[in-house]
Amino acid sequence: MKKRPNQNPKATRQAIRESRQAIPQPYAGQAAAKFVELIVELDWYKNANSIAAYLPFNGEADPLPLMHRALVDGKQIFVPVIEAESKPLKFEAWTRETKVSENKFKIREPNASATSIDPTELDLVITPLVAFDGQRNRLGVGGGYYDRTFAFLNDVATKDRRTLLIGLAYELQRLKKIDSKPHDVQLDAVVTETGILA
Repeated sequence: MKKRPNQNPKATRQAIRESRQAIPQPYAGQAAAKFVELIVELDWYKNANSIAAYLPFNGEADPLPLMHRALVDGKQIFVPVIEAESKPLKFEAWTRETKVSENKFKIREPNASATSIDPTELDLVITPLVAFDGQRNRLGVGGGYYDRTFAFLNDVATKDRRTLLIGLAYELQRLKKIDSKPHDVQLDAVVTETGILA
């Protein structure tokens, strides 16, 4: 798929979602394996104890194989829970046995968890996204959840960040340029099926 020029964000989101959903399952599976191969070699991953990821929705790049690998490697895994539209995300512990159900957006979330973590205590966050650009700007679904949750990172020099954000995406989600706003939180890296942008 060709890179798209800037256009209306709503139209951009819709076009990319449709392209993403059309990805054949064999290709999506190969991409998910490549994500694991690339990320586990990063020092960011090797040094992380607490990792947040997400349960894929609507054709999103699949982090589940990475999450399974991280559990084997002794990492703690957390996934986001939406408490209210105006609030930051809450991160609940997740394992293979965690029971989940769909929220009002049809996104799977843990039913209940004895363990949650403050976002500032996360070492590594694997984020979903609708689109990204070469400057690691992220276009999300439009709710602003990740920007609200990780706004504290805008006040921290990149070299001093404890919490690192990696966007997970397919190459077809790359745009030439995303117009970022002051409150947007820039990713530290983007991993696609073809490599790492950092």
